[in-house]
Amino acid sequence: SESMKRMDEMERTMSDKSLRYSWGFGVITLVVMNIYNQIQHNQIHWSFIILMGMMLIYRFGYIYQQYKKGDRSALSTIFWIILGVVLALLISFLIGR
Repeated sequence: SESMKRMDEMERTMSDKSLRYSWGFGVITLVVMNIYNQIQHNQIHWSFIILMGMMLIYRFGYIYQQYKKGDRSALSTIFWIILGVVLALLISFLIGR
């Protein structure tokens, strides 16, 4: 049943790639939409919140998986994520003024 295991791994790899492409499309679309709204209407759109949520969920999920595998250094990454979010919110607030 080694061939069955390889087929499952191949299918998983293809699924992961497809998910990455669709996620990348979503992120790029939301970034473009936010830039457009900022330029045209001088306001932050609700899609910015969705974009930030997507990024945070992805990063925290990745860090959690590393932590579960025993990588304790992954916890220090949380500091950088929080700092990045605070800076992004600060910049968006300053741009929105």
